[in-house]
Amino acid sequence: MKRLTFKKSVEGCDSQWQWVKRRKKAGDKRNVDELKAAWCKENGFEGLLFNCFFCEYARTHIRSRLCSECPGRKIDPDFHCENPEYNFLDNPIAFANKIRSLKRTMDKKPERR
Repeated sequence: MKRLTFKKSVEGCDSQWQWVKRRKKAGDKRNVDELKAAWCKENGFEGLLFNCFFCEYARTHIRSRLCSECPGRKIDPDFHCENPEYNFLDNPIAFANKIRSLKRTMDKKPERR
């Protein structure tokens, strides 16, 4: 897989999570990990670390701890995918909304990486 840019990682994450959100709202009973894997397979992104654009970006740009290189944290220093307010496993719809919020914030800022 080609190395992800910061912008592409945020755009890919948003696209994936909006799809997960639509599937969950439609009553899809698959768990989040299954849905993320299905989206990756359908869209040609198999092989992403944890089927996650942010983790994949961090893995390929690692300087220290993986989470410290997360694009979500670079946009919002308080972001963490396991935050109880929008935990990706427990509340995928809230997580999708958080990712959309991060994307909107990124879109308002000058180009990064």
